[in-house]
Amino acid sequence: MYVGMLDDVQISYYDSTMEKPVLRTHWSNKTKSEEFLKIHTDYIIYGREVRKWSLRNIVQHFNHTGVHTYHNTGGCELDDDGTRRVYSSHEYDGKDFISIDVETMTWIAAVPQAVFYKHKREANTAWQHKTSDYYQEVCFQLLEWCVQYGVGTLQRKGTEQPHTVFLLNILNKTF
Repeated sequence: MYVGMLDDVQISYYDSTMEKPVLRTHWSNKTKSEEFLKIHTDYIIYGREVRKWSLRNIVQHFNHTGVHTYHNTGGCELDDDGTRRVYSSHEYDGKDFISIDVETMTWIAAVPQAVFYKHKREANTAWQHKTSDYYQEVCFQLLEWCVQYGVGTLQRKGTEQPHTVFLLNILNKTF
């Protein structure tokens, strides 16, 4: 399952029974919606495959059976003054597992068991490039587009909060 949020407004939804994500806001159906949906879909499908790979490898590494959950949260923030921030963290069965420092493209193991995953991710240059591209460029392109077209919905009078794209991905699987 995937949920895309902009500030506190749900902008998209996707689960494994769907062919492509559904855009949830009336303003997301404007001029750039096809381009937005294509880019969004490519990264959602890519992320789904990465999460499947991650959960399968983690379960094998821990020698677990039964139902397990892999949860990835990530996004980007853009302040009114242009300051940018990005984040991505991963959990396994509800506990911190690994995160990435997007500035340095370094994976940070939260538990000793995540070191194998860190090495696998850092050794895969294609994954590193795709992750970097998303968090350094694409996330902000989508954020700026959403803010531009959703300005009426997203008016935040009297607040200094940055605009935030928040992505929630959850994968449950029985082994």
